[in-house]
Amino acid sequence: MSERRMISAKPGDTLTGVWVIGFNGEVEPQDTPARRAPVLADAQGALVLLVPEASTERDGAYRLRVETGTRVGEEEALPGHGTRLERGPARLGHTLVLVGDAERRAASRMRDLLPETAPASVAEFIDWLKRGCPSPAPEGARDLGRLLAWYCSEVEAHALWLCIHEEAKRELFHAVAEEHTQELVTASWWLSRVAFTDEDLYLAAAGLKRAGSPHAENMLRAMLEEPPGPKALQRGLEDALKLLVECARPASREPAPVTRAEPHAPRYAVLSASRDSVRKKALIEVHG
Repeated sequence: MSERRMISAKPGDTLTGVWVIGFNGEVEPQDTPARRAPVLADAQGALVLLVPEASTERDGAYRLRVETGTRVGEEEALPGHGTRLERGPARLGHTLVLVGDAERRAASRMRDLLPETAPASVAEFIDWLKRGCPSPAPEGARDLGRLLAWYCSEVEAHALWLCIHEEAKRELFHAVAEEHTQELVTASWWLSRVAFTDEDLYLAAAGLKRAGSPHAENMLRAMLEEPPGPKALQRGLEDALKLLVECARPASREPAPVTRAEPHAPRYAVLSASRDSVRKKALIEVHG
């Protein structure tokens, strides 16, 4: 890094002289939801790295070291296969949530699942999805065509994730009850992408197994942080299959209980190359 300076900021504060110009990696519209770290730059297009110091100040502000490095032209590709976005102000502690085809289709139902404790901005974002994403977009939202990016706080991201999580489970149970194989495969992969826990991943794998997919066991091995041995994995999958059938909801789509948002966001699963690889194999199944 060629230049360094110190700044002080609280979570949510706009960072003077720092801009969001994209996000790390690439996301396909059928591989959502996804979370990605923003790519930051200064006004001249030089990449920026924020390095927090060990301590905070009395008013809750963080001391940050801003390191400025290589300049990237507006027409140049971002490093690490990054995806460019229209430039916007950077905020401390914000993340990028990517939604696509599945979330567009489910927006109306997701709105009914929004926790009471969720920020009003989350309802505004979901309503925007429901209305077909007209202009102007909500603050921090960017329409990328079939893919939509929302630069938001961790609390906002968590509340949106809860809605998607509940609807993904409801879609899964509905597909089992109606014996819709194609919908069951789609819902299973959707739940795997929004999973909070290992139990969610086992439930998603059970959906794949019930649909006759050959990817159930491989998905679990790739996505569990600490995959168990073959016998334990099979026992867990069998238990999840029983739970899946017990929880299957009728075609009337009775409302599912909503998990209330906590004041802070939990740790999310980080997509790895192996997970993305397993998911891409499923696209052959889903889309022929």
